[in-house]
Amino acid sequence: MKQKDCPKQRNYAIDFWKLIFCILVFLYHSAYYAKEGEYSLFLGGYIGVEFFAIISGYLMVASIAKKNSTMVEAEEIGVFQFIIQKIKSYMPYWVIFWGIDFLVVYGRSGIKEIISKWILSLWSLGFLNMAGIGQSVLGMGWYIQSMLLVIWILYPICIKNWKQYCERIAPIFAIITIAYFAQKYHDLSRVSQWLTFFYTGTLRIFASMNLGGVAYGISIRLQKLEYTKMERIILTLVENLGFIISIVITNYKWKSEYDFFILFLFFFCIILQFSEISYSNRIFTAKWLKKAGRYSLLIYLASNVIKDFLIQKKWEIGYWKITFIYIGMTIIFAFIVDSVWEWFRRRI
Repeated sequence: MKQKDCPKQRNYAIDFWKLIFCILVFLYHSAYYAKEGEYSLFLGGYIGVEFFAIISGYLMVASIAKKNSTMVEAEEIGVFQFIIQKIKSYMPYWVIFWGIDFLVVYGRSGIKEIISKWILSLWSLGFLNMAGIGQSVLGMGWYIQSMLLVIWILYPICIKNWKQYCERIAPIFAIITIAYFAQKYHDLSRVSQWLTFFYTGTLRIFASMNLGGVAYGISIRLQKLEYTKMERIILTLVENLGFIISIVITNYKWKSEYDFFILFLFFFCIILQFSEISYSNRIFTAKWLKKAGRYSLLIYLASNVIKDFLIQKKWEIGYWKITFIYIGMTIIFAFIVDSVWEWFRRRI
């Protein structure tokens, strides 16, 4: 096996699972349409956010390690530049979905209330709601806001010495914060509880992004080892079976304490995928997977708008019918927004 300094950052197997867990998260929100005591899909689907956060932490460290290996000066890879790059990738879609969601939620209010809500919700447009400022619009975007806040904290620490961060600092940060959730809440579902300086949602992302940092350190070590064909086949089966098991558990949600089991299952499987010691990256090679990562963001944000729209309608129809409508409208809406933006982008 050819040794490399660091794993590739682009991985279509990861893109595939990002799309799957994005769908898992938005189907979790279909519980809004279930009557009390009625079964709803993926009661533990909220933990799909941790999958994205681990990957974000991994890619943050990978970006620093790659630039350090090419001898880029420290001031050229500062946290501000890194966050700007992140925001640029989100911003067009964020603005579009934010504006539409604002109209869905407040469009029928009086002029004075609309102006007041618009001023208060501008903080959401600036990704600052999870810093405790302003009024939320596009509430499911809390993950993106929290991720940006956590990058402000972790990036300067990581840039000093990414190896020390992966091996010493990230494990301590991850263990302490995960233990806090285990003892205080017994699950990872909390988002909006205020903890003096930040929300529980931000602490969740902090824990998982640190796990991503640990995952990077482990993955580059695993990639330098030799593996037989049979070992790679076994690792491929274990890796993908791990994700399937997590999906099954989130659908039935037998116990909330299983959140921590799923979190470390994600951690283990993501290490295997990014280290490329399994055959997953050879299996997931279809052309459409190249767009899967981008569509996961589109579907995630579109589902927020559709969720708020359907809640406003208050239709008295069964859970399964409205969930089917929710899924269909989300996919169509995401496709329309993407098509309109791409058409506009090509002409500016």
